[in-house]
Amino acid sequence: KGELREQFMRALKTLPVSRFVGLNQSWMDQLINYLTSGQWVNYYAEGRVSQKYIDRMRRGVGKIICKAAANSGGLTVIPVYHEGLEDTMPLNERSQLVYKVPRVGKRLWMIAGDPIQFEDLVEKSKTCRGEECLRIYEEAADRVGVAIHLLRSDLRKRAAKEYGVYLGDPYEPYLKEKSKR
Repeated sequence: KGELREQFMRALKTLPVSRFVGLNQSWMDQLINYLTSGQWVNYYAEGRVSQKYIDRMRRGVGKIICKAAANSGGLTVIPVYHEGLEDTMPLNERSQLVYKVPRVGKRLWMIAGDPIQFEDLVEKSKTCRGEECLRIYEEAADRVGVAIHLLRSDLRKRAAKEYGVYLGDPYEPYLKEKSKR
């Protein structure tokens, strides 16, 4: 079961994430190497699956962006937001999938934004040390969070206007202070 899931996630260009064990994990180095070599990946910057709200982006995404961009001479980060997966692949109260296969007949909504610029932070990250690096990674993560939050607002407004579908409050606040990094 675990082996099959891991193969499936790798096919989707998604790597397993260990939560709450810090910024120095082997999977992060692997992800940075993938990006440095010109490959693309899917990365969920919240560090978990959230089906109710947008949580604060984890600073690990900032580290990955800064390190990969510094090692490769540049990196394109395209923010993507989607809704409807909670109906297609619902989770139970323990954040486990309720069904093993996606439910058909459900509508998914997705929007991609413009690339996010990080050149200033990448340059600063090349010489930072300790707490200064953490602040830079947090700022990069916050840029991702703001971009995704704006995409959600745009998607919800467009779904209501163009399709008459209410996906939720487009002005729901970004809950970036809710969780610890």
